[in-house]
Amino acid sequence: MVAGSQHSGPTRLPSHAKVVVCVSWVPELAKTRELLLRQAGYDVISVLGRQEFGKLHEVTSASLLILAHSVPIVEKLEALTLFRGNCSAPVLSLLRPYQSALPGVDYAVEAFVPREFLDAVATATFQGRTSWTVGCRNCDMIFEIKEDLAALPDGQQESIALQCAYCSATAHYQKREFRRAPTHS
Repeated sequence: MVAGSQHSGPTRLPSHAKVVVCVSWVPELAKTRELLLRQAGYDVISVLGRQEFGKLHEVTSASLLILAHSVPIVEKLEALTLFRGNCSAPVLSLLRPYQSALPGVDYAVEAFVPREFLDAVATATFQGRTSWTVGCRNCDMIFEIKEDLAALPDGQQESIALQCAYCSATAHYQKREFRRAPTHS
């Protein structure tokens, strides 16, 4: 999902309650997101500020981590690391205009209206993901990975050369840089 993309079609609501963890710095926005998510059928764990990062250690099973646009970048990276220590669920980073996606997040969007936000959450929690994306180091655009990733070894030092679909630049990427992408049906 590319930052700022428009969502279309009906929102896919969860068939059963999925747990979403939201990290935010602004109490009013955190409460609004929590209400929107609960109304859409999600269970929500809110983490408000660094003082509540301890909650991230306790999460072992969730469907999604949301990093709000108000969270400073250093704290976003810290929250991501703490969350990924116990849970492998996808991560959705809400971006400010012209802000780049963080390494290690699966989805990054500008979603400033409730419909866009709920569409992004529905996409990120959809279980049919099979494709992957990566951010180009040259032009910062996110492009789909078409290569067979099963052939890439699990070792941390192993990488694969990929060519950006937008600017044609080629670079080596490690598996940890890949983001999940929704399947398009």
